[in-house]
Amino acid sequence: MRGQVRNSLIQNAPYTVRVTTNEDTIKRYFAAWEAQEVESLPEIFTEDALYVVHPFGVEEHKGLPAITEYWNAQFIANQVHPKPVALTKLVGYNRVFVEWQCDFATPAGENKRMRGIMVLEFKNGLIAELREHSDIQEI
Repeated sequence: MRGQVRNSLIQNAPYTVRVTTNEDTIKRYFAAWEAQEVESLPEIFTEDALYVVHPFGVEEHKGLPAITEYWNAQFIANQVHPKPVALTKLVGYNRVFVEWQCDFATPAGENKRMRGIMVLEFKNGLIAELREHSDIQEI
């Protein structure tokens, strides 16, 4: 009953209400990666998000502009036709663990596979922090 009342209130609101779940955001993240749509990042990350590459803070990108720059340098420039997929997800209230895999070609035509894990923390349905560790191999 509570869900029906909530949905009714949202549908009858005199303004647009954006209701998103952490899983929706994860799907948008993987879709943006596959489509190489950097312009989608503001609908995925908070303005002040932290993106940590490697689990011990070896490389940190703070804020949407820095994350966009990282995506342009790593995802867009180095991956041709990426096919990312979430293999396993453990979803908590505002924290999610994802094991993932991505097959892609390099600009030089080499076929690669990345496998990794990411731990995501959410704020208002957007990624506030992403900590990622991955490995890459030729296939």
